[in-house]
Amino acid sequence: MAAVALCALPLPATAQRVVISYSPVAFTPPVIQSWNLDTGRLEWQRDGESLHRPVITADGQFVVAGSGGLTPTFQLVDARTGATTLVPVSFTPLVAHPRATAVFGLVPANTGAGVDVARIDAAGLAVYGGCAAGTARDLDVSTDGRRLLVVCNSGELVVLNALSGVEVGRVAAGGAGAVREVASNLDGTRAVVVRGADKTSGDIARIDTASGAVLATTVFPGATPTPTSGDCVSGALTAASPDRTLVTIECSWVNPLPSATRLSYATRVLNADTLTWQTDLGVNGTSIGLALAPANDRAVVMSGNLPLGAIQILALPSGAPALTVAGIVPFGLAAAFAPLAPVLSSSVSGSRVDLQWTLPVHSPAATGYLLEIGTAPGLSDLGRVPLGPDLALSVPGAPPGAYAVRLRAVNAVGPGAVSNELTVVVP
Repeated sequence: MAAVALCALPLPATAQRVVISYSPVAFTPPVIQSWNLDTGRLEWQRDGESLHRPVITADGQFVVAGSGGLTPTFQLVDARTGATTLVPVSFTPLVAHPRATAVFGLVPANTGAGVDVARIDAAGLAVYGGCAAGTARDLDVSTDGRRLLVVCNSGELVVLNALSGVEVGRVAAGGAGAVREVASNLDGTRAVVVRGADKTSGDIARIDTASGAVLATTVFPGATPTPTSGDCVSGALTAASPDRTLVTIECSWVNPLPSATRLSYATRVLNADTLTWQTDLGVNGTSIGLALAPANDRAVVMSGNLPLGAIQILALPSGAPALTVAGIVPFGLAAAFAPLAPVLSSSVSGSRVDLQWTLPVHSPAATGYLLEIGTAPGLSDLGRVPLGPDLALSVPGAPPGAYAVRLRAVNAVGPGAVSNELTVVVP
């Protein structure tokens, strides 16, 4: 079996869980493994199972993946324990809601042809409209969780309320069949769309989702000024950063003679606001799974370059590999991250202390908070107090004294980075 020695990595600034699915070598049974990079340990392994294009919910608790079999089911996996439930619905997950424990994806249309947009959460399956029946193509949810952008085969971009499915608006983003993929911005007012009937035509555009106005365009670096047959100009959108400032675009094209039958692969980072190209991630093959950390400092990649694949963890913005594990047959990868650092504030009135905090809008979801209290900066000698999901705390009768106070947000992956520290003085 391939030795996935993730423990060789230095500890990340924010806890990270990676769930990977692969065969150790060709024609051997698959495995699913979960690694927590905060501890550097293998958490659990399930033999004889595989995940195809999995998605982890924003709180890091559940993995949702297509079944990959003939029976219309999808897998729901507890990311902490590996416990698996097969749900009798044909559902292809694409993206998790950033706040609610919900996943958006595609389901077969009732018409018997094509797919529709759907949302899966604890209440079950909700099928959304927007596109004509069976003509949905791709989707993304805005960072603030309010808007769902859906690409239709007609070339329209439809804006839906992400939690209710109610249509908010629609614009023409390209000709019929010419818009393939979409990535939203923070609030759904702008989008990056990959246009063209295939990767050798079209472009990558940034558009206004209210008017349809094209704000900027680009093509993949390396395409000739006048693209010829085999040139990749628009590529495939493989990931978007949690804050939606970065996207990754994968391209493959036929090399010029004398090796005309050989494919070249590249995956590059694109600034979603300016459409300027950044790091070449050096991924030699098709991305089976790719995730960008919420601090935009790491990329986790599983590639399918033949004959055998690789798992890589890359430092951004350089793209330098922090870990490479080669010699596997990859099926899928999904990553979950602990929340980012909260921003903490306080007020004191007599013996009453009020604390309030907020999370960055692109932070992974928090299920609770950990309050650290000390007698001096950096200390927690007065205790670490677990709190619920509320964003405020009132202490009506605090004893007199000066307290160093800080906070960490917590989810299923673990505690995140520490907030700013406050000195709270109670007279």
